[in-house]
Amino acid sequence: MEVLIVKLIIYPIKELSKWVKKIFETSLMNLEKNCCRIRIWKNYLEDSLERYKQGIDLIKNCNDLISNAEKEVAKLTKDFKEDE
Repeated sequence: MEVLIVKLIIYPIKELSKWVKKIFETSLMNLEKNCCRIRIWKNYLEDSLERYKQGIDLIKNCNDLISNAEKEVAKLTKDFKEDE
């Protein structure tokens, strides 16, 4: 607070107005950048979560296929041994 008061005393009103305008514009620009980053990360996170869910479903499908193949091999092996 004291620094701001000192600057208010040192700067003429016109210069102070330019300084405040510049700070405001810079702050607004940074705020817009941060909002864009948040939107991008939100979309990225939502997309990543959806891809993760799809990956889990694909793993389950693959495990089911492997399990069925193992059962079929076991059945064929058992049938073959019985035929001997």
